[in-house]
Amino acid sequence: MLRPPGSGLAGGAIVFGYGPLGSIVTAVIAILVARALPPKHPVAATLIVRVVGGVFAGVMAKVYVDLRTEMREHMTQAYASMLKFRVALVLNQPGIPGPRSIAFDWGQKQYKLSVNNQRCVVALQPEDAAKIRGALREVEGFVYRDPSPCAGMSGSLNQVLDMYIPEVNGESSKAKLENIGACLGKYPDLGVPLNIATYIFKRSEIPAECPVK
Repeated sequence: MLRPPGSGLAGGAIVFGYGPLGSIVTAVIAILVARALPPKHPVAATLIVRVVGGVFAGVMAKVYVDLRTEMREHMTQAYASMLKFRVALVLNQPGIPGPRSIAFDWGQKQYKLSVNNQRCVVALQPEDAAKIRGALREVEGFVYRDPSPCAGMSGSLNQVLDMYIPEVNGESSKAKLENIGACLGKYPDLGVPLNIATYIFKRSEIPAECPVK
């Protein structure tokens, strides 16, 4: 079954949405063939049904492979054109193992971990960069409404976020928020970038020479 032209990433849903319908059509054809042929030709009926089913399965397999290839090419282009953002995240929480800061740089396609004044450089995967940038867009909305949403609040957990997102058109986005941990109860979305950064760190392959455990 061919995917409708211009369907883009929705093509997969379209193709697999018609999958059950194709199965029904194949079954109907099988019934009609079985009725059309004399009872003494069951082998011929079975052979025709198998051929129809095999052709249908082959077409579906090709469409699936083509779709996956197109999706990979689409995502590669999207990652290549993604804005070269930078963001530094700091967590001052003594007694808890892990990096004290994580600095992402999509322009360099890497991020740096800082522990005890030592740094470890790790390759930044496109999928992870997209997650971080999405979280920064949420922070950008907060900063637009209130440049200092955590000002005047006190708390034991001090998170710092310093981000820069260059814009193709218009003014670039900049923000430096301190003491984020104190206002997470009121603005939980401000902690999302650090949560994602921590997730990326835990699932990354950290070089052996990096002091982070």
